[in-house]
Amino acid sequence: MSAISPAKNFWGEVWCFHMTLQYEMQLLDELPMIYVASIVMWLTFLADPKSINTMKVPLALAVYSAVVTWSYLIINNPVFHQISYAILVIGVVIRAIKLFNTVPKSYTYELPRMQCLLWMSALGFIVAFILWNIDNQFCSSLRSWRSTVPFLIGATSELHGWWHIGTGLGVYYFIVFCEWIQPTLAANDKRSFKLHWAGPLCYLRLTDQTNKKD
Repeated sequence: MSAISPAKNFWGEVWCFHMTLQYEMQLLDELPMIYVASIVMWLTFLADPKSINTMKVPLALAVYSAVVTWSYLIINNPVFHQISYAILVIGVVIRAIKLFNTVPKSYTYELPRMQCLLWMSALGFIVAFILWNIDNQFCSSLRSWRSTVPFLIGATSELHGWWHIGTGLGVYYFIVFCEWIQPTLAANDKRSFKLHWAGPLCYLRLTDQTNKKD
């Protein structure tokens, strides 16, 4: 679910809203951000072997998403949406740091690479957020500048597009982090993984299953 949730968000953002620019479709751009962040928050609990596996967390996140959705339809204030989204992101960051700090120091291969994934995830979100706000503040100036340069050059200044790329990569790196840390912390899971890169993307490859440190 966590792996396909960014694709659902992409469908709402790019196809439904940006292809129509209608308010109803804008909701399919903004509200899925809440839903995807809720799923990622749930993922941090699933990745923690010490967390009690109950329905309380997903139920609470579902209620939170429903309340935000209903309130946003009534309030119709982008600031409310941004604050609601920020609460989830801050919660995810706190949970991620807590998980990372529980990894034993003996995992000399995993620790620096997990830390790198967390930093790259955070960097993707931070840079994307900065570019998004620059685009909001200087939209008219950027549009005027694009009319004076070749199309391909002007296309690179579509900072809202870079926002989607940055957040997409940020979510991707965080999902890989959670997929890796769950078997690492599980006492009864003896699998060992190595991180491989294919350009800006990465994936985990299973190695010797008996190579896990105690």
